[in-house]
Amino acid sequence: GEPALDLPKIFGIHLFLSSLLCFGFGAFHVTGTFGPGIWVSDAYGITGRVQAVAPAWGAEGFNPFNPGGIASHHIAAGILGLLAGVFHLTIRPPQRLYRALRMGNIETVLSSSISAVFFAAFITSGTMWYGA
Repeated sequence: GEPALDLPKIFGIHLFLSSLLCFGFGAFHVTGTFGPGIWVSDAYGITGRVQAVAPAWGAEGFNPFNPGGIASHHIAAGILGLLAGVFHLTIRPPQRLYRALRMGNIETVLSSSISAVFFAAFITSGTMWYGA
């Protein structure tokens, strides 16, 4: 009978909104549709300017010297996150999974979506660093 927070739904809302922000950054700000673009410079970082960047959807997107990978990564991660957010908003976890993942407090619920973002960031950073 006590009022309580619906933590799995809070996780879904958090994931959905952060993914919407990720998608919007890639699709609009980086590409220059509704924003200035991103800072693009030469390989040595000597010269550069802010410019719109077209997404690179192929293997060339993993090249750290191709800024199109930044746009395509944010667009793809945003779409995947939006789908996952809608999934988590509509599907309830079983009680056994709820207890196993310790989704009983707000810190665990919100930090789990941050860990997903960190995982994607480490994969992207690794492919850019070791792909150079």
